[in-house]
Amino acid sequence: MTVGQVAGVVGIWLLMCVFTVWILAAYRRYAGAELLLNELYERPLPMQSPSR
Repeated sequence: MTVGQVAGVVGIWLLMCVFTVWILAAYRRYAGAELLLNELYERPLPMQSPSR
C-alpha cells in the first residue's frame, strides 16, 4: 500500500468514528430533551392519570 492509500483508509476510519460519536451525542441530547419535555408536560397536569 502506498502512503496515499494508508492516509485515505485512516482518514475514512477517523471520519466514521467522528460521525458515529456525533450521531450518538445528538441522539442522547434528543432523548434527554424528550424526557425533559415529558416531565414538563406531565407535572402541571395532576388530573391526568399517572403513566408510570
